[in-house]
Amino acid sequence: GAASPYSDFECTRCDAAADPVRWSPPVTSNACFIGGKCVASGAHAQVRSGRSYVDDPCLRCDPSANSSIYSPVAGCELPENFRAGCYTDSGSEVISLAAMRAENDTNHMTIASVQTHNTRLSSEVESLNRQNTVLQTQLNSSVTPPASCGGLNDDLAIALIVVVSVMFVITSSTLAIFIHKERKGSPVFAPPANYVVTGMPCAGAGAETYGTSASSAGKP
Repeated sequence: GAASPYSDFECTRCDAAADPVRWSPPVTSNACFIGGKCVASGAHAQVRSGRSYVDDPCLRCDPSANSSIYSPVAGCELPENFRAGCYTDSGSEVISLAAMRAENDTNHMTIASVQTHNTRLSSEVESLNRQNTVLQTQLNSSVTPPASCGGLNDDLAIALIVVVSVMFVITSSTLAIFIHKERKGSPVFAPPANYVVTGMPCAGAGAETYGTSASSAGKP
């Protein structure tokens, strides 16, 4: 179909088969359709300058990039005579080459200083680790096991306790037997039944005889 003869709608067509009373959707193969208007490929966006509008050197229609908005123009702000340096995509200078080199040198010096400081700290850490190892060794060697009572080991001490306990039980049992016999009238250390003690009282005169048996009591 024929293209629209009206301004800002040049990218539309007459397609009677699709819609006999309306223009077809915009054809953006070689144009942009921005803000409800057709924009020719390569046309720049308009910006106000005083009382009129002028082309924006950094925005233009580029259907191959985007047909619905203006595309940025690379290097649009780059001056004709520019110095070496770093620039944005639009050509605006970010930093000169001399300043960039000076900053780079400063960064390298800072990195070298940090590496030297890191090496010194690593050496100090290794020294502290060695000191810690020495101190730990000294601490381990100074710790001795607790001495057993009387310089005896545990096994010997237990054996002595068992022996003393057995002896105490035997002694207690023997003493209990002695007391029991004494209370029953049959002491263990009583003299024989035929043993008679004769003699004079301590206050009498003459010889006294002690420990004479009953068989020899009538003899002179």
